[in-house]
Amino acid sequence: MKIIEIGSGRRSTVYAFDFAYCIFKDVPTHYIRDSERIDKSRNLEDGEWIGRVTNITSELIDHSKIIGKIDGEIVYYDSETKNGFIQGDDKNRYFMQFDDIIHSDRLQRIHVNKRVRFIPNILENLKVARDIEIL
Repeated sequence: MKIIEIGSGRRSTVYAFDFAYCIFKDVPTHYIRDSERIDKSRNLEDGEWIGRVTNITSELIDHSKIIGKIDGEIVYYDSETKNGFIQGDDKNRYFMQFDDIIHSDRLQRIHVNKRVRFIPNILENLKVARDIEIL
């Protein structure tokens, strides 16, 4: 990891992570070609490098330490009620509420097909997504 640009005032510090650091810390490095889905195999045959800059907050770092999170995709979202459903990569469907999105991600645009990471939870036979990160 090295500093590319030192932040000042409202500008954040920009870091660059090398490939080994990304693997060690489980930072995504590749998308599946022509999509925003994370390519966990990290190969260039089916995937492509992630080239965009992202903001990493202390809240996101704290959430990355939680064990048991799974990835999924929003398959339904009602912008009026701010409720929806996530199809988890584990093939289960989870109910989601806007209030369960981590605070640092609440300003991001939420829409169908958006990739997310969350803690699966079961409440009285209802599968619920908690601590949702927008990917």
